[in-house]
Amino acid sequence: MHIVVASSNIFRRELSGYVLSEAGHQVSEAKDVAALLALLGAASPDIVVADVVLAHGDTGALQRQIGELCAAPILWLAHVIGGAPSPGGAEWLGWPYHPQELLLRVARITAVPQGTAA
Repeated sequence: MHIVVASSNIFRRELSGYVLSEAGHQVSEAKDVAALLALLGAASPDIVVADVVLAHGDTGALQRQIGELCAAPILWLAHVIGGAPSPGGAEWLGWPYHPQELLLRVARITAVPQGTAA
């Protein structure tokens, strides 16, 4: 499975990429929105794991940009205190996370056909 991991935080990006690649996934990394959109324009991944920090407070706008380039579901990484963001119904994973939780969430999201409830 091809997964794009996008975060301006090098630790989050490299840790997420490492966990996913060690589980056998092909991982591409993007350090900013421009790099993310360029990757998506070149290849269509199976899922995008994106840090909400990339969206600068507007996850909906970034989600629309991603959707214009590919049909991959998005798993947002978010430092969550007191509640979860819900950008356009997308999935989210609180930061910090346990590596196994990232793998489980990616497996669940990619196993559910688009347009159906989990």
